[in-house]
Amino acid sequence: MNYEDAKLFIAQICAKGQEDIGQLDLYSYILSSELQAVINMISTLESYETDDHYTWEYSYLLGQAIGSLDTSETWLIYFGQVMGQIGVQLQKVYEILNERLILLHPE
Repeated sequence: MNYEDAKLFIAQICAKGQEDIGQLDLYSYILSSELQAVINMISTLESYETDDHYTWEYSYLLGQAIGSLDTSETWLIYFGQVMGQIGVQLQKVYEILNERLILLHPE
């Protein structure tokens, strides 16, 4: 799975969450909503010019994205095991987003 596949996977779960979902799907929906927020923040961060990477706005948004991803990791730790295969896929998405955020750190 790459970053684009991860974005599509999360978007599909978020769309499904608008329909009738069961309790186990609720966990994946909540986690996916959190990951979708991180994806949105990553998109905004990627739109910044290189010179803007040292502004407080960029730093603040990067910190928010990291914090949201940390929250997602907690969800994965506590509820990932009961999510079955979707939990495994969400773990892969988490890892992809984590790598993406690391690349967005200013040098």
